[in-house]
Amino acid sequence: MHSRCERSRPGRQVLLLPLGRLAPSAQLFQATDPVSFLSGMITPVVKAPAEWITNYSMFFKDRIERYPGETSEFLGRRLGKKQINLLRNLRLVNNIDKSSSTRTRLAARRS
Repeated sequence: MHSRCERSRPGRQVLLLPLGRLAPSAQLFQATDPVSFLSGMITPVVKAPAEWITNYSMFFKDRIERYPGETSEFLGRRLGKKQINLLRNLRLVNNIDKSSSTRTRLAARRS
């Protein structure tokens, strides 16, 4: 759900402000998919082991590992996809990874 925030000159784009959970009516859209809504409210202490065992990410709604031992880069190191999924449940670690990967991409563009 979005709210119009600002209108630019005619023929130009309109800036929309995402309201998300700020607007009570946004919760009506979440109610249309109660399984997804409830799975997003589960604590990582319960969700992480369940995702590890089932190899299914409730957030991305997809398999974690496409094949056994699949790796990817996280915090500048090659790690298994399941280990990365566990570490992403720690918000601080996930934010550090996002900021470091953004800086790496920006540095690569400049060179």
